[in-house]
Amino acid sequence: MRLDEKETTIVFDEKDKVAHIQTYNGRLKKRLAKIHAERPDECKEVKPYFDEEEGAAAYTFPAKWLKINPPRQLSDEQRRALSENFRNVGKFEG
Repeated sequence: MRLDEKETTIVFDEKDKVAHIQTYNGRLKKRLAKIHAERPDECKEVKPYFDEEEGAAAYTFPAKWLKINPPRQLSDEQRRALSENFRNVGKFEG
């Protein structure tokens, strides 16, 4: 299977408040397996709806767990202030 065919799909609806995910991504499969092991009542492993023999994994979990988290964008001034704060960590006045 080509890499561009190894996709991750997430489906959820407002009524059921449950998300369905199917993925080939190794990191995501490991993360989902760990969550499933820790919280099997909330994160359930299900049969992939396509290409199970090609290595897909599928799970359902509460849709409220889905987040879109873009990286923080800092201005040059904010970046300088943070850099200065990190340089001062561990320095005590007194």
